[in-house]
Amino acid sequence: MECIGATVGQLQLDKFADAISSVYENHDRRRSIWDVWCHALHHAAAIAEEVRKGALRPAQLSKIRQEVADLTLWLVTAVSKLQREHAVSETAELPRDAVVRISVPMARLMWNRYPGICPWCQSALPDVCKCDAMEIPRRRKVKETEHQRAVETRRLATENLSAMPGSIDGWQQMLGDIYRVTIEKATIENIVLHLLEEMGEVSDALIRMYSYGGSIPVGEPRARQMRLEDGLADTASVLFGLVERLHMDKKDISLKLSGLVWSKYGSDELKGFHCRHCTQKVCQCQITLIESTELIRNTLKDLTRT
Repeated sequence: MECIGATVGQLQLDKFADAISSVYENHDRRRSIWDVWCHALHHAAAIAEEVRKGALRPAQLSKIRQEVADLTLWLVTAVSKLQREHAVSETAELPRDAVVRISVPMARLMWNRYPGICPWCQSALPDVCKCDAMEIPRRRKVKETEHQRAVETRRLATENLSAMPGSIDGWQQMLGDIYRVTIEKATIENIVLHLLEEMGEVSDALIRMYSYGGSIPVGEPRARQMRLEDGLADTASVLFGLVERLHMDKKDISLKLSGLVWSKYGSDELKGFHCRHCTQKVCQCQITLIESTELIRNTLKDLTRT
């Protein structure tokens, strides 16, 4: 499929994610997962900053749209890096970072968590999420319960794989339909707080991939990997929800996450995504990462200047 503004939303989620992350792949392969995730957190915090300022005026909405695009780029870059064979960069990393990894690409990661249903109340389309009506304590996390839920949604995902949305806009439509009532009731402030909550849980899940209290029971690393995958899926789901909420407020008509990313990184002329600075499909910007012994030594020397 030709990738232009009019068709970008029809791209399969994995192809969309690969197309975005490939723009900066020459730089990102030298970044650690911690580097990439800190960039994602930075842009999520920037969204929160704009919302904290109060009334969403046109200038703030424009800034939020740009930050959503940037957050999406770094989120899919993190997923891409985590699913690589060793999940490490070309820079010096600790050997333990090799276990910080996920088992599936973006679309399957999402489907394993949201196989056409709300994973908490089990509501499936054409019904909407009934968590509030059923008073399901979604945020009261119990390790055993969460793991059982993860296993069950993966079973449903495998059984109903053919029903998985075929495009990034299809994902927004499905999640928007399931959580329509929830999104309508929520304020933008609450959705942004939820986004930061989910990203905090991903941060913890990343660390827990290599940090254990005592011995490591058989099966525990895989259970923790599933938690990480579900956290990433939840983050993406809330991001879609934020875009849907902006659309519902009539502040952005027919707003799509795919369109926000395209408006900042897409080019009809190039028929694909590109760096907004050098305008190349694979970024050629000069970026210096402090890696060599000499650069480290010189930087440390500069840091101690009086």
